[in-house]
Amino acid sequence: MRRIDLKKANAARSNTIRDINRQIVLNYVREMGPISRADIARETALQRSTISLIVDELRVDKLIEEVSGESTGGRPPSLLSLRTVDAVALGVDLGTVKTVMASSDLAGSRNQSARSG
Repeated sequence: MRRIDLKKANAARSNTIRDINRQIVLNYVREMGPISRADIARETALQRSTISLIVDELRVDKLIEEVSGESTGGRPPSLLSLRTVDAVALGVDLGTVKTVMASSDLAGSRNQSARSG
């Protein structure tokens, strides 16, 4: 009988959880941003340390950026916002009669579209 290597299974499970948490944080920034780390922690029940690690990864990958919020007398809060200038999403619909192409930034704002046929 073949034995299961639990170390590999645990590593895979850990990577899966990390990927899911990364998607959760990125989606919160995309849908609710600009948003603070504290607000993400409150909404998702993720640990602040986990959020900080994920935010650092997303900043290195140039998917999010820090922006200053409005100050209410003290230091302005550091908010997270989706970085839309360096990446685009492309969509192509290859129909039998016509082809439609469109591009948008990561926030979903359409940049260009074209039709043929």
